[in-house]
Amino acid sequence: MEIERDAPWPPPGHAHTLATTRWPAWGALWSGDCDELRARMPALVRGGYWARRAADEPGRGRDMHLPLAADIARTSAELVAGDTPAVEWADTTAQAVWDDIAQRLGWANCLLEAAEVAAAMGGVYLRPQWDLDVARHPLLTVVRPDEALPEFRFGWLRSVTFATTVEGDGRDVLRWLEHHEPGQIRHELWRGTPTSIGRPIPLTDHATTRHLTPVIDTAPILRRRGLLVEYVPN
Repeated sequence: MEIERDAPWPPPGHAHTLATTRWPAWGALWSGDCDELRARMPALVRGGYWARRAADEPGRGRDMHLPLAADIARTSAELVAGDTPAVEWADTTAQAVWDDIAQRLGWANCLLEAAEVAAAMGGVYLRPQWDLDVARHPLLTVVRPDEALPEFRFGWLRSVTFATTVEGDGRDVLRWLEHHEPGQIRHELWRGTPTSIGRPIPLTDHATTRHLTPVIDTAPILRRRGLLVEYVPN
């Protein structure tokens, strides 16, 4: 995804889809936070219980939310990924290497976490990362769909940008954009506002992105110039 200076944020086409309007409420149901439920649920269920509670005077009544959504998501994850998928290699050396990496990166726990996120939020991204200051092996991370700006083509993920707010005070916002495209990963740091991406600044301007390489060539990793990220729908 190419981002232009001072472009609207979120980018056109990503701001008001059916999923994006529901994610805040789904996240509130998953967390079980009553303040978040009062703030987010009225947009999902107009005139419902939480819409009525949001209209009440502060301090009136007492809320207690049963975490049914979280229980369902957790149970779904255990049914889907409770038994860790076995990855078998014909070569014994490759098998030993994989078994060691899987143990070190927490393969089983990552899959359980991903399955729970997918159940609660409708989908999940599995993203590889590297940081030699943290580990000498690849890292597997789980990304929620409301933190991603994907581009699908014929139902297949073509590219995706992960957006992380690393700093913000309500007026100025510092965003780390991680672009995953065929053959490469690009890291960018932008200074803008809640509604504008603003302008790019050096990665070294913030501690969160200081260690990142601006462009990583992933073509040697994949025979076909695809993505290292996988999107898994619920």
